Amino acid sequence: AIYDQQTNQLQLWRDPLGIKPLYYYRSKRCVIFSSEIKAIYAVMDSVPNINFASIDDSLKYRFHPGQSTVFPDIKRVLPGETVLFRENGVSRKQYWVLSQNKESLNKKIQVEEFRNLLTHVIKEHTQADVKGGFFVSGGLDSSLVTSMALKVQSSAYRQPISIRFLPKSVEDERYGDLLEKYLNIRFEWVEITDSTARRALMDLVAYIDEPLENPIHIGTYLMAKRAHELGVKSVLTGDGSDEFFLGYARHACWLSKSTETPSIAYPKWLWTLKPEEAEEIYTPLATASIKPMTDAFNHQVEPFLTVNQALKFERLDRLSEYHNMRLDRMTMAHGVEARVPFLDHRVVEYALQIPLPTLFGKSGKGWLQNIAKPWVPAEILNRPKVHFPSLPDQWLSGMGAKWTAEILLDHKAYIREWIKPKVLERYIMEHKEKIRNRGRLLWALIVLELWLQNLYSWRDVKRTH
Repeated sequence: AIYDQQTNQLQLWRDPLGIKPLYYYRSKRCVIFSSEIKAIYAVMDSVPNINFASIDDSLKYRFHPGQSTVFPDIKRVLPGETVLFRENGVSRKQYWVLSQNKESLNKKIQVEEFRNLLTHVIKEHTQADVKGGFFVSGGLDSSLVTSMALKVQSSAYRQPISIRFLPKSVEDERYGDLLEKYLNIRFEWVEITDSTARRALMDLVAYIDEPLENPIHIGTYLMAKRAHELGVKSVLTGDGSDEFFLGYARHACWLSKSTETPSIAYPKWLWTLKPEEAEEIYTPLATASIKPMTDAFNHQVEPFLTVNQALKFERLDRLSEYHNMRLDRMTMAHGVEARVPFLDHRVVEYALQIPLPTLFGKSGKGWLQNIAKPWVPAEILNRPKVHFPSLPDQWLSGMGAKWTAEILLDHKAYIREWIKPKVLERYIMEHKEKIRNRGRLLWALIVLELWLQNLYSWRDVKRTH
């Protein structure tokens, strides 16, 4: 933020890829800005209302894109954007624009050159006078970052932290064990049980500004908590690699020239609450509060006639407001700074010089696999891409089913204003009896209800002052 006292102008800037969030509120007498909505809300002139259309976006598409937030008067500064406040108004401008990948490979683009660049960037990211560490899964991205950082120099970054789900382990854990042996360094394992996950959710909702349903919140939150307990002040992660080096299964469909264009396939993949479910479960008030799916969000989805258009949305809107938001909120909740080498602008701009088929290779991240060969064991390098398990299905079973009903079916539940209790009760029963898998939707509704409880407790305090 830059304030010019002579002209009485304020200018806000957000980093190019939205690694850190930035919000503002403008009234007739002042401008309030912060990286957290809660800080703005605390000093606003009045208690802000909730925009249910934004919540509808979050329930259907897992996040809410664009300038608006769940509070109509609080706006978001977009990635790579600057906002200028003058006495007579507000103007917004993109100072950095994400380009699309080149169609042909420049001869100057070499694996060894990029390997040196990534090594240099990771060295810079590990420069610190405090204890540092790594968030490590068994995937290629975090394994490469961790291995490079540990092998290129002796620094304060020495502590890998990973998660182990109990009682049923996941695929990533086996590869985490393998990397631990390969690097000959002791990992700190955070064990997460069903009850641990539910307790963590009750705590972490206080740190999210908008009701995001991302279940990966749990693992990130608990790893950051352990990092804090170990005295780790900063961690490196592998976030951003899937978006810019093409690591998702849907990228294979797009590049294979499937008959389904991204504009058709992408919304289907994003949906947590399907249109027919929304029609069934929403109260008349909720239905009246939202726009049809062809409005608002879908104006950004409909133009996805090409892979590059879909990737631009994925690399900016979804990455910044879904993944980066989760990482920032869950680490800062414990005073831990997350650093993301793959989202360094030099790494991103180099990756954009590489054609999509070359980046993808045979099965995803082909270019990055070549980069990683000297640093990562072959088993991790060549492992097939796997989906992260749908953990809400597990967490909301057994005792979790009772916990779900206690939160969502309470007669004082705030979501009753928008969600029909009878339909919700049937959804819970169907999931419990394994008639129909509704784990992700129920998880999203639990997050929403707990977030509302936390919000309204603030409102009650604010109204008394």
